[in-house]
Amino acid sequence: MDFLEAAEKLLSIDSSADVGNAYACQFLSSLARELGLESRKESFVEDGVEQAILYIWRGKNASFDNLFWSNLQTNDPAPYSYWSATDSNPFRLSIQGERVFGLGANSGKLDFLTRIYALAAMSRDNPSLQLVGGYGHFLRKEGAKQFVKNLDGQVKLLVVSEPSSMEWNTNYSGRVVVRILLPFSETEKSIRKKYFSDEVTATQTKIFHAEPHFSFHANYKNEVLKQTQAFLEKLPSNSILLNIEWGDSPYLHPAEGMVEMDLSDSKEQDLKSRLLGVFESVEEIFDRRFSKYIKKYDLEDFPTYNLGFLRTIDEGIEIEGCFYLTHGVDLERVKTWLAPLSQQQAQINIQHFHAPNKWHSTLDILRGLYPEAVINTKLQHIPSDTSYFLAKGLPAVGFGSGKSSGFRLMNEYNELNQIQQAKNVYQDIFERL
Repeated sequence: MDFLEAAEKLLSIDSSADVGNAYACQFLSSLARELGLESRKESFVEDGVEQAILYIWRGKNASFDNLFWSNLQTNDPAPYSYWSATDSNPFRLSIQGERVFGLGANSGKLDFLTRIYALAAMSRDNPSLQLVGGYGHFLRKEGAKQFVKNLDGQVKLLVVSEPSSMEWNTNYSGRVVVRILLPFSETEKSIRKKYFSDEVTATQTKIFHAEPHFSFHANYKNEVLKQTQAFLEKLPSNSILLNIEWGDSPYLHPAEGMVEMDLSDSKEQDLKSRLLGVFESVEEIFDRRFSKYIKKYDLEDFPTYNLGFLRTIDEGIEIEGCFYLTHGVDLERVKTWLAPLSQQQAQINIQHFHAPNKWHSTLDILRGLYPEAVINTKLQHIPSDTSYFLAKGLPAVGFGSGKSSGFRLMNEYNELNQIQQAKNVYQDIFERL
């Protein structure tokens, strides 16, 4: 089976979170053996879904000295209609000019396949290296955690698949996920109870639509947030917010949002004003605090904040947002910066904090092995497993074909010429190890 035929088959296999990567691992294991390689699979069940970590090597008695990790789990596809480059089918490989489109084309899935063919093309066996195909959500890192827990032996080098335009990365921005709860007042609870007890049915609904994007892309904004904010600002003061929601992740710009509202004679509710106050406070905090460090380090492509998840729950309005962090920003500083949100009667809880990281010794190892490596010293914002491994003290470095701009929710793509270059680089490194 040639590479493109295998790529078409691999991308046709759904390995998103709800399905798991077990079927993809089964196909890759069979392909590896067809190419004369060895493989073994460890199976796990995460949230009722079968997942796997697949190991592939060449020769006998493989060690854990040099590991090449790829996350085979893809994102959930955006609505199929957004996939214009693949005839509304995200699981279809489509080649247009030098670009390869399809879900998984620009993530670990296709890069792992590239590594398999590079390993098979070697002139000799080399049991000192293993290819590892894993899984895991880019925030929760379930597969990476299992992999680290089961490591046997001292790892000398860990190369992680990520779209890096053929450059090597060890410098990653940090992230903080913040949960904001805007509680209902007693008056607002009473009004809502009346509406939802079928005593009143005259409500109005407004729907907002936008293209979904990852929040780490600096050139995209949360358009649903902007549309909702503009709509709320135009509502009369006696408006009641009954239900408001958008998105499902602080790391994603949502595709749609919804506001359900009505008018009331009560003047003792100000939920709309308090919610607008939260939006304005978050923007001010970013402009006055977070962006100060962005300017300090002259980071032109740094992503802005994102309030990507908003829901109406029994207690009030729940919001989850994400800020990306430069070097010099620690947890205590973030807590101080976010404190003014309490002026909007909001409850603040930091759900996740990941500090920026930098690992120079990995680059020393890499330069000794592969002096031709092009090192990218700029902060990377893509949610790579490299950042997690570095935080765990492993000598990790990110590398792969494709641009980070091609890693997106719809019309994900890679570059054919870079895929071939990556295969040559991998084969060259495998021969030197």
